[in-house]
Amino acid sequence: MQNPIRAAVKLEDTRNTIKKFFAEKYSESVNPYIDNVKAIMEKEKVQAIPALLKISKMKHYQDDGMVQALYVSATYEIIVNEKAEIKS
Repeated sequence: MQNPIRAAVKLEDTRNTIKKFFAEKYSESVNPYIDNVKAIMEKEKVQAIPALLKISKMKHYQDDGMVQALYVSATYEIIVNEKAEIKS
């Protein structure tokens, strides 16, 4: 199993990269993914990381690197922000 601190740093690094990529459109880009992760969390009664792991098994996740990065960013935002509503 990977060191939890390294995993957290990788989540944050991915979020930072995506935030730079989308710049002022980051909020509108990541919010739908936040909603999807939260929906899986609620449906499966799991926390953010297990929800991301479930999503990672889906074809649409595996086929698109940008989708992967957006889901990772969304998961990071859920973990660090109680409301996960990103403000620009």
